Amino acid sequence: MAESPEAAEIHLRLGDLALERGQATVARADYERAVAIYTAVSDSDTPNLALARFGLARALSSESGGLAPNARGLAEQALAALQSRGPAYEPEQKAIRAWLAARAR
Repeated sequence: MAESPEAAEIHLRLGDLALERGQATVARADYERAVAIYTAVSDSDTPNLALARFGLARALSSESGGLAPNARGLAEQALAALQSRGPAYEPEQKAIRAWLAARAR
């Protein structure tokens, strides 16, 4: 698959689907690919990159059965990027805050 925002979005959605099905390892691979592509072809604060980072954080934590070492950082990056976009992404911001709060240190 070529490196384009469209390819990244496909990986993002496949990751979402796999995570919903409880397939954390499959989801992780798709989210990692989405993050890599978005990082290469998009601005660092693009909302879909943020969503891919949050998905990756959830997949990593699901795989490990707890808070994966870099999951908090990924989720915090995602939250910061979405906050910079304002209230249009409030539902996503709320979901990330809730996820982080449930895994407070």
